[in-house]
Amino acid sequence: MPDKVIDCTGRSCFSQGRRVSNFLGEQVVKYHKTLTTYVNGLIRQGFGITGLVEPEPGEKLLRTVAGMNDVKNSSLRQSMSRKGNCWDNAPQESFFGHMKDELAEKIPNWTCFADVQRSIDDWMDYYNNDRYQWDLAKLSPNEYYQYLTTGSYPC
Repeated sequence: MPDKVIDCTGRSCFSQGRRVSNFLGEQVVKYHKTLTTYVNGLIRQGFGITGLVEPEPGEKLLRTVAGMNDVKNSSLRQSMSRKGNCWDNAPQESFFGHMKDELAEKIPNWTCFADVQRSIDDWMDYYNNDRYQWDLAKLSPNEYYQYLTTGSYPC
């Protein structure tokens, strides 16, 4: 069972420790640690850390988004991007998740970096030109782009 990190009030914050997961079709063991654990470890090893910066929403967001100050003034921490929301990374996460799932069977055959690069290049060509997606009007991304820019649905 993962270790618990306890804050100064005695409250449990995060679970740390050993976790078993599936990565590229293989069962792997990961070890989760909090940022606090990493930073304290660096300090114990003699690294001179002079400060850390926590990403925070800009002043404009604090003034214009209802409830934003409530989050900032509480012990809560909101996932925040430069755009002011937590969604700007979702498309990339989805893309890479699909790529890892669909390339998993090829991994045992890779013997050098060129094999990896070739597989990724081939998969990206497939993804952009031949992999039809329900949310893109059942078209590939390139076909969907052509459809949006010309108004003509491909045959």
